[in-house]
Amino acid sequence: MIARWTTVDNKAEMGRRWSPYVYGEDNPISNIDPDGNFSINNHYAYTVRAMQSLGYGKNSNSGLVGHYASVYSDHPSNTVMALEGASYRSNINYSATAQSQNTASPLNSTWHSMAADGEKISSSAALARGQAFGWGKIIEASGDIKKAGGIGNLKENSAGIEALGQGIHALQDGVAHKGTDMANHSVYNDMYPSTADENKAVQLTSSALLSAEALSGDYSHIKNGMTIDLSGTTKDQYNTIKGAFQKAIDSSDKDNLKKVYFTGGPKQ
Repeated sequence: MIARWTTVDNKAEMGRRWSPYVYGEDNPISNIDPDGNFSINNHYAYTVRAMQSLGYGKNSNSGLVGHYASVYSDHPSNTVMALEGASYRSNINYSATAQSQNTASPLNSTWHSMAADGEKISSSAALARGQAFGWGKIIEASGDIKKAGGIGNLKENSAGIEALGQGIHALQDGVAHKGTDMANHSVYNDMYPSTADENKAVQLTSSALLSAEALSGDYSHIKNGMTIDLSGTTKDQYNTIKGAFQKAIDSSDKDNLKKVYFTGGPKQ
């Protein structure tokens, strides 16, 4: 397969090691490049990896959560049909994220932990805004997760899985984008992140999933001595999530759960 556009990629200047006509950095199987701007493959992979590391088997809905953390949240163009687990699904309503790729919008850019085009905001402030949005969505999802009886029971088009997917996506994007705007972010880092960034993204995803579970009253995946990464939470979000884990520790049916450690959190 020859991975080439018929016209110059509109973000060609960000990947000068490749021809300006290259699609997906000449790797169309591993990399999805909707509208020539974003890769969504990593979001799916990190989410599934995190869920499986927590004990969600291959036959669980980890693939569905991964889809909501990738395609639903990025909402790629209909002109580009993604491959294997990243294509649009006829039974899913994507309308809520239709403007996801609008880089001129501060709201839509917040979904990706980025600054909008030309927005007068520092990268640290844009990152903090995006992370707070992500954790807010994780907390929001917990109510529906409780009603469903766990993350594994979330259904397509439910408020819970939509919020969970967007929350995970924003937190993962914070690792990759670090609050930059589209003009200054690295396409290469999106597609080929460092091992440190990969591990950080998976750790944050696992922590987000565990936090959503703890808030919903599901303590089945919380293990003694776990470290929960709450990087980017506001003070209120931090206290809310930490309180949920303390409730798990205090629960009478979790006698083997004595301590959970926390890292990250709001700046004092």
